[in-house]
Amino acid sequence: MSESTILTAVEGFADWSKPWRFLEAVLTHADLSAEDRMVVRAIWADTCNAAHWSERQLFDGSEAASQALKAAHPWLSLIARTHFIRAAAHEWQ
Repeated sequence: MSESTILTAVEGFADWSKPWRFLEAVLTHADLSAEDRMVVRAIWADTCNAAHWSERQLFDGSEAASQALKAAHPWLSLIARTHFIRAAAHEWQ
């Protein structure tokens, strides 16, 4: 796994007028290996976990997801974590 390659792919997403394209854009980043894509999918699953989002206000869900990502993937930058959460929040709206 290449943490720096994953961070580059995640942090490079900028089309927030279409947040539903986030995961696809990251997973199709040319520099990601198959292992990197598996890691991205695992981070996405952790971010979208219903335990963070169901029966919570959007802010509270975002905060719960952020804390979970910090614990499970401490190497994620603040920007990368924020990108995952922003895209997940769109899914849960």
